[in-house]
Amino acid sequence: MTKLHACLILPLVFLVSACTTSPPPAVNLPTLSVVDREPSRNLRVNYFIDATESMEGFAERKGRRTAYQELLTTLEDAALNLSPTPQFTKYRFGNKLAVVSGRLGVTAGQDKNFYDSKVVGTQTQIQQALLNPKNTCVRNGPEELTIVVTDLFQTDSDIGRVVSTIQQCFLAQGRVVGLLGVQSDFSGMIYDFPGGPLSLAGGKRPVYALVLGKYANVQAYFEAIQLISPSLKPPTARYTIFSPRVFLESPDFFKTDPTDNRNNLIKQGFAESKIYQLETQGEPVDFTVCGDTPRPLSKDIAGYRVPQEGQFIPTVRHYPLSEGPATVLNDSRMVEVTPGDCANGLGLQVKVDPARLQVQGEPRGHYLFQLAFRPSPQGYPKQWDAWNTEDVPRNPRKTLNLSRFIKSLYGATLTREPDRQEVILRFFLTRF
Repeated sequence: MTKLHACLILPLVFLVSACTTSPPPAVNLPTLSVVDREPSRNLRVNYFIDATESMEGFAERKGRRTAYQELLTTLEDAALNLSPTPQFTKYRFGNKLAVVSGRLGVTAGQDKNFYDSKVVGTQTQIQQALLNPKNTCVRNGPEELTIVVTDLFQTDSDIGRVVSTIQQCFLAQGRVVGLLGVQSDFSGMIYDFPGGPLSLAGGKRPVYALVLGKYANVQAYFEAIQLISPSLKPPTARYTIFSPRVFLESPDFFKTDPTDNRNNLIKQGFAESKIYQLETQGEPVDFTVCGDTPRPLSKDIAGYRVPQEGQFIPTVRHYPLSEGPATVLNDSRMVEVTPGDCANGLGLQVKVDPARLQVQGEPRGHYLFQLAFRPSPQGYPKQWDAWNTEDVPRNPRKTLNLSRFIKSLYGATLTREPDRQEVILRFFLTRF
């Protein structure tokens, strides 16, 4: 009868042999980098204020300071908290850019003439802030912070172009996207609705600031905003950070011995090295591991729950018992991962069907399992749904297609290679 030997190993280290017979090969594995949590000292801050005519109703010269004016003023003041001598550039935009000067809380917050379609055009094209005239990414360096203030009214095609640009220019470069939203007084026309403009007099509408840059700068910037302005703290204001990196570190699934669920495995582990050997007489492998609950980078991160909001995607490589190249196996039915019973932390139950382990009819070899957690797009941050409106019915107090934008942006953060994701369980299963 065929025997199975499984060497369970601590993730994110070199796989080295500890099995008593025919050890698996040494394999280089990708490591999870240390998060840079130090804000830049020499910030270059780029402000882009949506100056299309649908934003004009936020401007108010008389009375108390509005939430929009508070937002604009604090967005400038917060940058001074991060860097002693930040460099500022300021623009208004629609489908064209125009340089502006002065304090944004005054020029954009009070002067309705700031919102001029003859200068910036009639359409809000956020990608104008992220691309140069040759459609090349700009303003995404590690010392730069790009801030876009807008009402986020977009069509489906607008959403696709904006998110695609954000993914290419920022997320793919390891940058993040912060979203800050607040309800502000509004009195004016909204021209972006399909079917014609709507009027809103004396009501409130959401207005947003997209903050793009490296994680440490965006996180510190959000903290500075809330420190300076109590009226921009939650729950009055809402915050989310969309990031390709969600957790501080990968969970360690082998701090303790895995539990044999069928009582048919002989443990021959080496606890001091966290390398385990399991032996069975050919029965299906079934064990439970307990890891640390992953810690998010911050409370504002658009994260996900493991394993409830997604699934584990297996990558299996077969190595011959003698020297030879590895072969990738694509039969996902070889392994099943479900929630496991753990008193504390993250528990996973792993079942392997040895009958499916073979290459060209040869079952013998070393099988490297890499089980990477892939979050579901349905785990998007739903706090923003309350501010969303669709084409029908039209609601001038809410943002057209906001939920679609949030879902699309969240989905863009999930497009990572499975073996480079943050929650990953690795082990060798050797079949003789």
